[in-house]
Amino acid sequence: MRITSDAIKPDGELPQRYSKDDRAFSPPVSWSGVPAGTKELVLVMEQTTPSTQPPHVHWCVYGMGPDTGGLPEGIMSQTDPDDLPIEQARGDAGKTGYDAPVGTISKRLDLRLRLLALDRTLDMQPGADAHAVIEAAEAAAKDEAVLTFHYTRAP
Repeated sequence: MRITSDAIKPDGELPQRYSKDDRAFSPPVSWSGVPAGTKELVLVMEQTTPSTQPPHVHWCVYGMGPDTGGLPEGIMSQTDPDDLPIEQARGDAGKTGYDAPVGTISKRLDLRLRLLALDRTLDMQPGADAHAVIEAAEAAAKDEAVLTFHYTRAP
């Protein structure tokens, strides 16, 4: 399984457009190679710095069918966007939907997008706690793809 973004190169910089320093749009994400028999997909965006803390969840999307193929740019803070068959969890900032990163000037944040292919569907309510969704997804994961990247707030 592979996860990519037209906006983010592997180990590259997250464009400012997808941060709180600008428009705070969610980035476009696509994937391929979903294993046969997958029942649901879960997408998680986490900040892994500082490494002494558990990852900070910026975005968690669940309830996606195995044929979804990706998400467009600009999915905002709503639990169930009308035009997409997805649910969005409540992340660490207490916000449901995409919570764009913001950093300290000139300090690099390490981030990752994880796509988990599940062998069963999750029975999670709309706006569920992201950590509960992630824990359930990791228990049901049959495959995972990761895209790592960074964000550095400009001076």
